Amino acid sequence: MFPSKTILRFRASPESHPYVAVVLAEGGNVLEVKRGGVAKREIYSSVIDWLHSIPEHPTMEQLDVQSNKDDVDDTEDEKVEVQEKGVEEKKKKEQKEKKEKVIKEKKAKLNLIPTSLRNPAVQWTYHIHSLIKEARSDLLKSQPVILAFNHLVDVLLKHNQHTYSFVPQRCMKYITGIYVTDVKSLKEICEVRTNSVIHQPDTGRYIIRSNYSFSKHSAVENKELEEAICREILEAYGALFDLIKDDLVPYVTRRQKETLTKKNAQDMIRLSERMELTQSVYEKELKRRQQLLERFTQNHEKQMERLRESMVRLMITEKQ
Repeated sequence: MFPSKTILRFRASPESHPYVAVVLAEGGNVLEVKRGGVAKREIYSSVIDWLHSIPEHPTMEQLDVQSNKDDVDDTEDEKVEVQEKGVEEKKKKEQKEKKEKVIKEKKAKLNLIPTSLRNPAVQWTYHIHSLIKEARSDLLKSQPVILAFNHLVDVLLKHNQHTYSFVPQRCMKYITGIYVTDVKSLKEICEVRTNSVIHQPDTGRYIIRSNYSFSKHSAVENKELEEAICREILEAYGALFDLIKDDLVPYVTRRQKETLTKKNAQDMIRLSERMELTQSVYEKELKRRQQLLERFTQNHEKQMERLRESMVRLMITEKQ
């Protein structure tokens, strides 16, 4: 039998991948390290069992046997193979890192227009941005969210001559501008009017009317254009909302309840304070009037007493 550390190889044909095994102990276990060109680790009880496991069922004579004396050459070959493999893996890693760097450089950035360049058409996007940042700021680094947000900004800017949006009041920030699913809910945060532009003859510039100066009636020929703009805005926001709703909706729902509860409590406190103040004013006024009434009563009694005295003197005078 083969001594320990003997390497056994079998090739079904010169073009095929080898089966390689190492004798662990003379006349004992055999460790298979490669089968058909694929690395493998499996122990067999003997060389015969290993040969039987090979589909071609080779004999001992068909084996390529390499003893310990030949280990030096084989080891050198394996070292060269490992080195070549390491160089190739390093090259692949560098190419992958370079590709990732290029992709990273090409990543889109959030198009949040600077405050100094704010346009009335995109006021709504600042509200959306602030809520996302408050609920889950890491979403602002997500490429799908960034692309959807930028698309909404582009659509609003595209129709900035006919669009006016705004940031809702503080107490309404969690209620307004998030559940935008139709034209009615859109109008709560964003107005679309085709007659919303004013031309200044002196300067030759066009300015957007405020929300309060929008005409509430549009010409019939403009209705279709307004509806088309609304649909485009709703479609753009819907794509963004689908990406953020799982994180944003539970947060704004909870914060909305907290805000309304706090607002109601503050309103009750203010109402109570106002009632106490009114009561205090009324009590002071009542006390003042009571004092006036007492003084009036006292004066009236004095005048009546004088009148009686005068009448008595007059009667005495007449008798005389």
